[in-house]
Amino acid sequence: MLGLRSPRPPRQPLSGPSGTRRITAGLAITAGLAVVAWGLRTWVFPPRLLSNAELIAIAEEAAPPRWDDVARASPVFDAVFIQPDREQGWEDPERRRADLELAAERGVRTLIVQYLAHGADSLLAPRADGGDETADLLDDAVSLGLDVWLGTREDPAIWDETEVPVPVWSAAAAAGIAVGRQIGERYGDHPAFTGWYWTPEAVWATPPDASRLGRLSRITRRAVRKLRAAADKPVAVPLGATDGGWEGVYGGAWCRYAEVSGADRIVAMDGVGTAHLDVASLGRFYGALRGCAERVGFELVADIEAFGPGIPPAPTRLERQLVAAMGLAHRRAAFDLGHYLQPRSEGGRFWANPAGPPATINTAEADRDDRGARVEVASPAARVDILTEPPHPESVELYAILDQGDAQYLGAPLLTHGPGRFQRTWLWRPPPGSEPVREFEVVLRCETTPGPWEVLAVGH
Repeated sequence: MLGLRSPRPPRQPLSGPSGTRRITAGLAITAGLAVVAWGLRTWVFPPRLLSNAELIAIAEEAAPPRWDDVARASPVFDAVFIQPDREQGWEDPERRRADLELAAERGVRTLIVQYLAHGADSLLAPRADGGDETADLLDDAVSLGLDVWLGTREDPAIWDETEVPVPVWSAAAAAGIAVGRQIGERYGDHPAFTGWYWTPEAVWATPPDASRLGRLSRITRRAVRKLRAAADKPVAVPLGATDGGWEGVYGGAWCRYAEVSGADRIVAMDGVGTAHLDVASLGRFYGALRGCAERVGFELVADIEAFGPGIPPAPTRLERQLVAAMGLAHRRAAFDLGHYLQPRSEGGRFWANPAGPPATINTAEADRDDRGARVEVASPAARVDILTEPPHPESVELYAILDQGDAQYLGAPLLTHGPGRFQRTWLWRPPPGSEPVREFEVVLRCETTPGPWEVLAVGH
């Protein structure tokens, strides 16, 4: 009939094969739309960055081992970096083998080769004599029971700018991926090659904004996936510490970068040797990253910079770096074997004869009346370090408490600068052949109430 619509075709039942397909398709479309909507929401409104305090609280809940709980038999460093320097023995098989033997003897289990290409210079290029130092290193590592993580390419361009442009970071990643493919083809099946080290370091002078952070993170995520495709092994990604923006959400920005990158391991450069981070900030630095590791699920590797040009790498500074790392990181690495851990270097001497776990660490506020405190140690102390914060005392005196309760004057500790930029350390060493002391009294002389101070009594 004109003017009337044709009757609507009968609705198909939601049973039988056609109905089942329609339900399945509808659910798939709904699920797909939900995923897209969540992705857009995350991209436009990313989850809030956790603050440093929130991340540190997560770390505290995880109850990482304290310094005094670490077994004395633990090696000082679980891993060491190798910077392939031809002038420092990379091409000398005897020197290279001797370095690896030294590392193995001191409990190292992992070698981290920082890079296999540096700018236009590639260690993967064919040599006229047919030699291959990387293959030789891997063979030596197998014979010594060492694992090796191979780095990719160091790009000098990412060190040229305070804030690396995203296109430069992207180009560095593409070049690193290309080197990674060569490494996978050449060494992918070698039994010593157990992990990747993604060489480009994220060193940020200031916290990146959300857009820039997202782009940097996604570029690194693509690189991590490409490395796994070249050789299916865990990937370690480095983060370089700086003091800039620390009290804001800097730790949160690091955590977002670590999470989006999808790395299996985060190698935290402690920044003390490069003067990027004060040693006094290491507790917060590692605390935030350990909290992030617990939240995201990666392994935290502490890289202890055993060099200058910041506060010289004296034993007191290196010890503080080690204490912070042992408390919060899953592994401890040191930089690096060929330069700063050689026997005659400060780092090498410390590595050969570390002070050992302290008998006790006692923190006390100075009393307003006599500005002193009595410190009892669990075992006889071979040395005492007194670390002070501003305002510093004009002088420090140290007394031994005898069995009868009398005080015996031990002398004035030697004043040194560091280990932090604004800290001072007052060192006391007993005369040769003297009896070790179990109880001390520390007296600070100061016109005003001195700042917080800490007594570190170290025994063997």
